[in-house]
Amino acid sequence: SLNYSAKHPLLALTAEFRYNQKHSLRTKDKHLGEKQTYQRMIIGMEWLYFVIAYLLGSIPSAVLICSWLSLPDPRHKGSGNPGTTNVLRTGSRKAALLTLFADMGKGGLAVLIPIFSGVETATCGWIAATVIVGHTFPILNGLKGGKGVATTFGAFVILAPELGLAQLSIWLFVITIRRISSLASISAATLSPIACWLFVPAIALPVTLISALLLIRHSDNIIKLIDGQESRL
Repeated sequence: SLNYSAKHPLLALTAEFRYNQKHSLRTKDKHLGEKQTYQRMIIGMEWLYFVIAYLLGSIPSAVLICSWLSLPDPRHKGSGNPGTTNVLRTGSRKAALLTLFADMGKGGLAVLIPIFSGVETATCGWIAATVIVGHTFPILNGLKGGKGVATTFGAFVILAPELGLAQLSIWLFVITIRRISSLASISAATLSPIACWLFVPAIALPVTLISALLLIRHSDNIIKLIDGQESRL
């Protein structure tokens, strides 16, 4: 006897079409479900990157290095700022260089991990802001940290090399001409948003906020510069 498909070829084609359509929808639903699961996982990981960035920033590099080298605690020396310039005031260039590299390393590492994980540049910009906030307001030191300049350089040299190199170039130019570290940092912070809009507009907002934070952290230095009392290197 003839089967149903042979008797009704049009109906058979219709049934086959409906079957393929249902199969296609199931496949799409499956892929959509997998994509949504992946997206939820990525969002969860992104929050973890923010936590890691803040904790990395909170590591008191200057204090640990000075302690290791049996030098005075920079928090109780000079300006009281646990940063490269104040460590240099202890008389140890070695300690100052180690502090510089450690603080830059914190910033670089904080964004390097999410970059390799495929996190979007805009989100990485906020992660960079988080590590800098961690450095300036560290939970491991009663929210009293450094000014964030070296950590900023380290983060953006990795995240946006054009911007990071522009910041470093500005800093080096001013420090070479005027020999005032704070003026170099203030200049780099002031011009960073402009450089960011030119090179990496996707992270312009976090960069602008970071620049504002750096300027606030240098408010005492700005007053000394206006009064002509800021020390030179």
